[in-house]
Amino acid sequence: MTYRKEEFEVDGIEVTLQQVRGPDSSHGASEPSAWLNGGAAYATDALEVLPFDVSDKTPYEQVKAAVAFMVDNRVRFCKKCDTFRDVDDFVSTGFAGRKCKSCANNDATCKDGDSHDDKCVNPHQKHNARVATKYKCKKCGRTRKTTPTG
Repeated sequence: MTYRKEEFEVDGIEVTLQQVRGPDSSHGASEPSAWLNGGAAYATDALEVLPFDVSDKTPYEQVKAAVAFMVDNRVRFCKKCDTFRDVDDFVSTGFAGRKCKSCANNDATCKDGDSHDDKCVNPHQKHNARVATKYKCKKCGRTRKTTPTG
């Protein structure tokens, strides 16, 4: 059950503020979170770079102030480069994630001469001599596989 949740619309932007567990929970209070038009607002990460001080407020009120700043100035917080960018400068990164276009472009491609950041996509068969180990670059999506030896 959710401890506190607010849903409202401001200038055509759907805002959701939520705190799952309250201070009386046996697991302790959860961190408040926020979504703007269904995308993560990263409001708790944005608190450090806000142009005003919110340290005298409760964590829930801090998130609310960060979201109000984002909505009023038509900006979003890019968690990757820790800056506020124009709302139109963002792309989706999956379920609810967002990042600015410049970070997305930098992440999307490997430059010539760069080494690829490969991740094994079938680690359970990594040491099986009859099955090729498959790798995929985290940045550009290039795939490669090893030659089976058995």
